[in-house]
Amino acid sequence: MAEKKEVSDERMKAIGEKFRKMRKEAGYSSYDKIAYDLDMSRNQISRIERGENITVATLLFMLDAFGVSPSEFFEEFGGKNDPLLEKLK
Repeated sequence: MAEKKEVSDERMKAIGEKFRKMRKEAGYSSYDKIAYDLDMSRNQISRIERGENITVATLLFMLDAFGVSPSEFFEEFGGKNDPLLEKLK
């Protein structure tokens, strides 16, 4: 049986980093405006970007807000040459 990992393991951190990148690319320099636009708290956005626990419902909500499918979001995590691949093992 696989060893139980901490909730905030490297995979969660990689997901948080990707959301941070998407937020900045969308023109949001801080949590304030995106939190308002998504009707979420600044703390929740911050927790997601730090790689803390996120529910599947919140993940899908965020992906919908950015207009990204789950397969598009996770696409880079599976590439053989992607440095994030090590974080997903």
